[in-house]
Amino acid sequence: VTALCGIYKNVALRRYFGYPINNEFNHEIAVRLLISSTSFMGARLDLGLRPLFSHFTRNHARVYLKVLVGANKADETLRNLGYLAYCFNCLYREFGREVEKICPLCKSKLSIAGPLWIGELHDEDFLSRMIKNCPKEFKEAEKIVKLALEEINLPLGFYKIDKIEQTGNLSWLINGKYNAIVYFSEYD
Repeated sequence: VTALCGIYKNVALRRYFGYPINNEFNHEIAVRLLISSTSFMGARLDLGLRPLFSHFTRNHARVYLKVLVGANKADETLRNLGYLAYCFNCLYREFGREVEKICPLCKSKLSIAGPLWIGELHDEDFLSRMIKNCPKEFKEAEKIVKLALEEINLPLGFYKIDKIEQTGNLSWLINGKYNAIVYFSEYD
């Protein structure tokens, strides 16, 4: 898991065919890198995939995928792969099939992660059915699935309050030019 989270980048390249970044949302990057590497393996066999549910819990990245048969499905899956450009100086981030190498805000060099899965991590219908059929004694599992359901259609990555404060420049966040999801965690 440390390789997926950006601690050992060369190990991540060997095992998962991509580079991670160790930042405030490295667990999301780990899940996206895991889906990306699985996409490459499936595409070799003319298999596509669609994430149904993904999470990083207790130091484990888990992805639940639906396998789709056919070369066209494999090609469609590969179109959901891209890169993350991240600025450690001002927290700018950009996801896409092609990304900038220099930060447009502070002109620092961007760190690049990928190739990563840049599509949705969860299937809304699947998660709704999981919640509906979850036994009452599995409260923690239900909580994880409900959180995943709330994350659907949100932008990739998130901002932590302490990281925003460390930059000392909130104007880019306040002026509304960039969509931001601010992350409040009961675990931090």
